[in-house]
Amino acid sequence: KISEAIRALGIPSQISYSAGAYVCNEVLYALLAHFKDSNTKVGFIHIPYCTEQNKSPAMSLNDIIKGLTIAVENC
Repeated sequence: KISEAIRALGIPSQISYSAGAYVCNEVLYALLAHFKDSNTKVGFIHIPYCTEQNKSPAMSLNDIIKGLTIAVENC
């Protein structure tokens, strides 16, 4: 639902069933454990570099903010 809403704005988004390695996994699973018996929703979103950072993959800061806003509104 979140990824579809982001793509509907014309912003690239895809689902990944891997939180990544090292710190990403630790953050996700620590949050899942911490909020296990609560109504708090937990997730992990990887975002690209900002285009101003001259690294790849990159996206404009404006699109990153729009995408994250849509993600929060749709969880």
